[in-house]
Amino acid sequence: MNTRPATLRRRFALGAAGLACLIVALFACVSYVYVQRELVREIDLELAAEYQHLAESFRSADDPGTVNVHQPWMTFAALAPDGRLLHGSPVVAALLPLLPADASRPGFVAQDSSRWRVATYPVPLGRLLIAYDLHAPDQVLRQLGIAYGVGGLLAAAFAAAAGWWLSGRVVAPLARLTASAEAIRIDRLDQRVPVPATADELHRLALVLNAMLERIEQGFTQARRFSADASHELRTPLTVMRGELDRLLHSPDLPPAHEARLLRLQEAAGRLQHIVETLLLLSRLDARAEPTPTTPVDLAAVLQDVGEDAALLAEGASLRLELHLAPAAPVLGDPAQLRRLLLNLLDNAIRHNQPGGHVSCHLETTPDHAVVTLANTGPGIPPALRPHLFQRFSRGARSAHSHGLGLALACEIARFHHGSLRLLDPAPEAPGLTRFQLTLPLAPASPDRARA
Repeated sequence: MNTRPATLRRRFALGAAGLACLIVALFACVSYVYVQRELVREIDLELAAEYQHLAESFRSADDPGTVNVHQPWMTFAALAPDGRLLHGSPVVAALLPLLPADASRPGFVAQDSSRWRVATYPVPLGRLLIAYDLHAPDQVLRQLGIAYGVGGLLAAAFAAAAGWWLSGRVVAPLARLTASAEAIRIDRLDQRVPVPATADELHRLALVLNAMLERIEQGFTQARRFSADASHELRTPLTVMRGELDRLLHSPDLPPAHEARLLRLQEAAGRLQHIVETLLLLSRLDARAEPTPTTPVDLAAVLQDVGEDAALLAEGASLRLELHLAPAAPVLGDPAQLRRLLLNLLDNAIRHNQPGGHVSCHLETTPDHAVVTLANTGPGIPPALRPHLFQRFSRGARSAHSHGLGLALACEIARFHHGSLRLLDPAPEAPGLTRFQLTLPLAPASPDRARA
């Protein structure tokens, strides 16, 4: 129930964190490039100022060897017009081979683990080469990059936490709306989802859902009323029809040809009456018109009794019926409905079988449930029909001798007794078996029985 809201919150938090990372990354890139360009511009200005200082010093100094730079992070060399080193630092002399062909404009030179910003300027003696050590500016840029990285992680974490918190406040009404909608079952279509007091999209969504539920309830009510009314109205004419057919069949002067036709009509009328009775019972179960079952019933005894009738059907179809029953399985239920449920399942397993096959029925008990597993060696159920098998008039449950309501009625009777009926997947050890499983809750033990 909480999977979708939690996923939405995670997406919201991740999106906020990603957006924060993107904003920090863009800001970091722009500011990093700006700081780097400003540092280079300041270095170039210092190189130009140092050139003015050195040029003036060379003009006024009697001994060129006494000329030195202002700043300790800069060094220089005086070069003859042919490139010979006249005066200066050996470090700069080592940089000479690395200079580009046109070094009149400031540029970068890397030597071992150090980087330099170098520029050459014309002087009367030839050229003046000035180098700026980039260790300190590079250290500033590295620290700035680390600060941006840590800041980006902190911003992403904060954005994710804020996004998770904000999305929780946004998703909480949606989660409550989803939980309310999921709690509405097919037998409680009169329930509605709560409408938030705020006039927003959730308010409109709740109104739309309630309007849709009302239309669905009206449709189900009309369908149930039609089924019940039609079944009820058909009972009387079918009873009259069967009575007239019985009277005609007992006529002493009935020709044999007419007798065969009347027997077929009687059989068809019987099947139609059975369909009507089944539909009427389904309508009562849908409307919960039947009282809640409170009678203790031994499911093992009912299954043993039903198995005797089913054994006659199996013998007529040349099938083998096997019953493996627990000593006792007390449940709360209607004995007649439970008998009809089990007989429908056994009859279905016998009719949908193959010559020489068998039907096996196992009744087991767990601490809380009675479990009936029914298997038959039939032709199998195609995968496309399995999801629709318990629907009324399902094509997969219909045959020449079945109207497709038996499994639907069995499923409704199981639900009415707070149980379930489902089609099991084929077992790996017996892939040719079609298996159904009926689960019913056991009756609570009486105080005398519990003490025993």
